[in-house]
Amino acid sequence: MKLTKIIERWNTDMLIEFFQQQPFLALHLESKDYKTLRQAKITGTSFLRATTEDLFRINNLPWGYLIEIAKLKERVLELDNNETKNDEFEEFESFITKFNNKVTVFFLFKDLSKILMMSMK
Repeated sequence: MKLTKIIERWNTDMLIEFFQQQPFLALHLESKDYKTLRQAKITGTSFLRATTEDLFRINNLPWGYLIEIAKLKERVLELDNNETKNDEFEEFESFITKFNNKVTVFFLFKDLSKILMMSMK
């Protein structure tokens, strides 16, 4: 499976978690910037399909941070489209797979706990 297909399934919280944990490109985002991304409702699909111009339309996000996000997107697509599976791709694939499994379980339990709390009211 192409790794971008995994990323496309991520909601906003999962994508932000990826931004915070990915080791491929330093992002210098601050907590208020992640709040801005949540308000813009950036998902895995919108991240991968957004043009640089689309990213620059996100209000209240510093220009330099937008460039970093665009570069990360470019790098993700470049690695995923690379026909030769080099060490960097293997590292990327391993990270995405482990990360996806971890956050999927985390958000599943988070959603279940919300449902349980609502049912107890």
